[in-house]
Amino acid sequence: AEGISNNDAILHVAEESLENLGFPVGQEPTWTDTQAEEQPEPETSEIEAPVEAPTETDTTQDTSGSDEELLDDEILEIFVEEAGEVLETINQYYPQLRQNHDDSQALAEVRRAFHTLKGSGRLVGASSIGELAWSVENLLNRVIDQTVKPTDDMFSLIDEVNERLPSLIQEFRHGETHGDVDALITRAEALATTRKTETTEALQTETTEAIAGPQAPVEPINEADDFSETEADSGLETESEPEPEPEPEPENTVTKPEQETGNASADDDDLIDDEILEIFIEEAGEVLETIREYLPMLLRHHDDRSALTEVRRAFHTLKGSGRMVGANVIGELAWSVENMLNRVIDGSIFMNDDIARLLEEVTENIPGLVEDFEKRTTPRLDTSSLEGRANALANGEIPDAALMPEPEAANVPSQEATGASTGSLPDMEEEEELDPVLLEIFENETETHLQTIDEYLENADDRPSVAYTDSLSRALHTLKGSANTAGIKPIATVITPLEHFVKEARAQNK
Repeated sequence: AEGISNNDAILHVAEESLENLGFPVGQEPTWTDTQAEEQPEPETSEIEAPVEAPTETDTTQDTSGSDEELLDDEILEIFVEEAGEVLETINQYYPQLRQNHDDSQALAEVRRAFHTLKGSGRLVGASSIGELAWSVENLLNRVIDQTVKPTDDMFSLIDEVNERLPSLIQEFRHGETHGDVDALITRAEALATTRKTETTEALQTETTEAIAGPQAPVEPINEADDFSETEADSGLETESEPEPEPEPEPENTVTKPEQETGNASADDDDLIDDEILEIFIEEAGEVLETIREYLPMLLRHHDDRSALTEVRRAFHTLKGSGRMVGANVIGELAWSVENMLNRVIDGSIFMNDDIARLLEEVTENIPGLVEDFEKRTTPRLDTSSLEGRANALANGEIPDAALMPEPEAANVPSQEATGASTGSLPDMEEEEELDPVLLEIFENETETHLQTIDEYLENADDRPSVAYTDSLSRALHTLKGSANTAGIKPIATVITPLEHFVKEARAQNK
């Protein structure tokens, strides 16, 4: 009975279709003659109805769009992570600079932080963040080269910038690329053009002129930066980068939009790619300069913590920049090296000849990989073997990169370093035969790290709860590694569990 009922329904639909076509079947029509006469227009629409089939294409386009959004989210997360690390650096060193205007290390660290934020912001199309960071970096460059002296006006400006940056990052996270930062940029430009021999009245005059005509200094910003002439000429166009969302272009922004908008759109996309490419090439060049400056120091003295930190930071920057522009070969190779150096810094493995050789090989190959990415050609080198070696070294799987010994065995390296002939000496004799050079290095480093710990304790005084800082964690890491390297068992034994506790607490956001 159910089948019969279904057949009746099908027949009823067929009869209605015939009636609509002007062929009644003898039954009382359900449509008026007027409606039947008007039916040719719907008839045409029924014939054209299959055109709706492209909805599958629309669905595909929507899916493609969602894929692009996923890629955007990945790039966004990388940028937000980088920006968060930059803010931590600023929060660590800026108070020191504000308190002591002659603190050159703090000045260099703050300037470097804004430089990193500038590059990352421009790469992902966060115009307001990138240009604001550049205006502060440019100002601090003038302080470093002593053409401008630090003033209360300058620190007041940087205070406001630091307060504004977290909200700008959140705004960009929610799709807002152009924050209201023109006034801050104008003030930074005015301060940067004020020579240290000028009076406060002259500063006010410069500021007034800059506010009256803010467009005048805009182009020199791009020229003063390290860009090529071509990019400097297109400096104002760079601010429009966020609209096309160029970040995921290497994979997904391809055929459909270009077919709909024509060749002009494709040309615009190429221009945007070129601008982002120039920024990445500039960043990679600066990273290589840093590596070439500090790597020889690290190769000469494996215990040079300052050089080790700088080289690790350089690869960290290269990792982030590479991933953001889609230079995945470079980004992943840099990450494998950074991860390996992280293990050296936290004392899990020794700096050794195998690691040194790998660092040299990677550094030699990076320029060629950057050139391949710039020319959009297949990478000339399969980096999987280099990455595999870095991972093996990080895990202590290569004999010479054996894991750092436990505190009980920490005296063995010191015996080897001092040429001890036996391993059966009592603890007191071992301590007496510590390498004086290693001991001196340890003492110098310890003084600095104890100062960091004391500063943390002072800041935590009279507060119910204080988060463990990156500087505290780093100080404990380095103390542990230095004590193990020098073979000072008691200090290594005390620091190791404390460092582990702080690391775990920070991982749990405590």
